[in-house]
Amino acid sequence: MSAPAQSIQDGAARVSRACPVCQASRAVTLHVNAMLPLDGIDLSYELRECLDCGAGFADQLASPAEYDRYYRECSKYNVVADRAAIPAADLARAAAAVALAGEVPPGPPAAVLDIGCGVGTLLAAFRDSGAARLAGVDPGPDSPAAARRLHGLDEVTVGTWRDVVAREDLHGFDLFCMTGVLEHLPEVDAVLAGLRSRMRDTARLLLEVPAVECFLEGRFEPFGEFSLEHVNFFSEAGLRRLAARLGFRVLGARLERPGGSVTGSLFALLEPARSAPARDVGRCRGLREYVAASAAALEHVVAGWVRQVGDAPVVLYGAGSHSARLVATLRLRGLAGNVVRVVDGNPNLQGRRFGRWIVESPAVLCDDPLLPVVVSSFRSQDAIAQSLRARLPNPVHTLYDAAPPAPVGSR
Repeated sequence: MSAPAQSIQDGAARVSRACPVCQASRAVTLHVNAMLPLDGIDLSYELRECLDCGAGFADQLASPAEYDRYYRECSKYNVVADRAAIPAADLARAAAAVALAGEVPPGPPAAVLDIGCGVGTLLAAFRDSGAARLAGVDPGPDSPAAARRLHGLDEVTVGTWRDVVAREDLHGFDLFCMTGVLEHLPEVDAVLAGLRSRMRDTARLLLEVPAVECFLEGRFEPFGEFSLEHVNFFSEAGLRRLAARLGFRVLGARLERPGGSVTGSLFALLEPARSAPARDVGRCRGLREYVAASAAALEHVVAGWVRQVGDAPVVLYGAGSHSARLVATLRLRGLAGNVVRVVDGNPNLQGRRFGRWIVESPAVLCDDPLLPVVVSSFRSQDAIAQSLRARLPNPVHTLYDAAPPAPVGSR
């Protein structure tokens, strides 16, 4: 367990909550996820472990309005140039979701509503499997245009889960999807209970979340599962307990492990329960080990920064979760004073304030070809570094040239 490194920003209004899995109020803090504010939005939080069921969750959160603003203005999920740029992992996740939905009788769904649909990759997969009616909702304002451009989908609208629950046509869908969504939502009860009360008894709910069981498999980013947006951390036991408490029965669940640096996913297909299901599904486990391993791996990253960069002026490439955590850590240790510019390829971030910097386009790197660039990314660092080295003379440093040390017994 790592001791809290620093407190959440002084003076910021924070939201406290009970365990989202079992609603108990007894919990212990395992880690303070201190993140640099983006455009004044401070999404730092305390990682807590429920003392009753063992589930992990974020507490002392930013307000719902701040999260809504973040997804509306700073989203990375609808920034996809073309179909070739859709990550292979997203295509694999969509295929796994369609397969699970079609395995349990009566088989493939005819009408699908995808909540948090992004650019529509999952909807396109259901269309290709034969679904006749498709609809998607996403808070990103560019999602409808991206879904139309990438997949030819015209049924995607802008909205939040609140807009979904208020829709008049929910009884017309036989499958609701929330893939890569539930881990983002502070109001888990309101979302699932709202759907449960509006969906017909024969409808189903397909969930996909990052699986705590897989956090330490393969190469892992130190504290990477505690991103700016992730506030709930589910094991299979935790997801089953949550489903039972809110009136759902689990028809099927499976872990999908793509390997490499992509976190495994837990998929679950649910239906409204006709009677109260059993809730004794075991205790959630695994977060303490991940926190301890991440603390050791982060020291490896900081040592690499000191060794490669020292106190020389550098440009930081990246203004997402990885940089928000890295710079917060470096500042705490007095090591971030040499960052003179921050650039990011996400146009939604360009022009926004990131700590004391304004995020700029990577095009500004041409202004000073001698200035070293540090790539602040885990999963994309090799692709970014390769692109920079092919186009620019600037020295390029990476922080994950070798895998962080894996904890003993983690495999």
